[in-house]
Amino acid sequence: MGPHHIYEVNGTPITSAGLPNLSAGNYLTTIVDANSCRVDGTVTLNNIVIPPLRITNNDTTIVLGEKINLYAVNAINYTWIPDDGLSCASCPLLTVQPSETTTYIVFTSGPNCVKSDTVTVFVDKRHSLFVPTAFSPNKDGQNDVFRVKGQGIASFNMHVYNRWGELIFRSDDYRRGWDGTYIEKLQPAGSYVYRIEYTFFGETEKVYQQKGAITLVR
Repeated sequence: MGPHHIYEVNGTPITSAGLPNLSAGNYLTTIVDANSCRVDGTVTLNNIVIPPLRITNNDTTIVLGEKINLYAVNAINYTWIPDDGLSCASCPLLTVQPSETTTYIVFTSGPNCVKSDTVTVFVDKRHSLFVPTAFSPNKDGQNDVFRVKGQGIASFNMHVYNRWGELIFRSDDYRRGWDGTYIEKLQPAGSYVYRIEYTFFGETEKVYQQKGAITLVR
């Protein structure tokens, strides 16, 4: 505020540059200088509503070994706890891979009316591996690939052999299966031998082995 000036808001003289706790609305302002020159005006004040800090995820369940992204919004800074195993403890978006059911809390030091939020990630520790007995790679969208199903699988290695013992397919990802081809050629209908080695999360020191035959139907 300049020297030798008189300031008024809604007819009330003010003596400082700040007017705290004003509500939203229109205010009549007046400035009078040392020469009694007067300027009147109207100021519209819009209060800014700062939304609460919020995690966009709902409580959710994952299988042991899976990862999930958590996302918080509406803050200028973020602090997540517990911070063990987080991809970033001070980012709005981060990846977690808990081995136990965990409740994550995010805080902010910003001016938000609500400064924290929580989300719980439940961990399903059940594990399994299922190997089908047949598949029909005829591109009808039904059972076209020889692929295992399971959950909680930490490591995986599968080999498929033809009747002459020739290795025709291998995979270290249980989500990727055999489409019935070898060197881009369709393989004939019949039985093929598979050998699988795998471990589960929580007991990776124990290696399981499974052998059997898969029938290719055309």
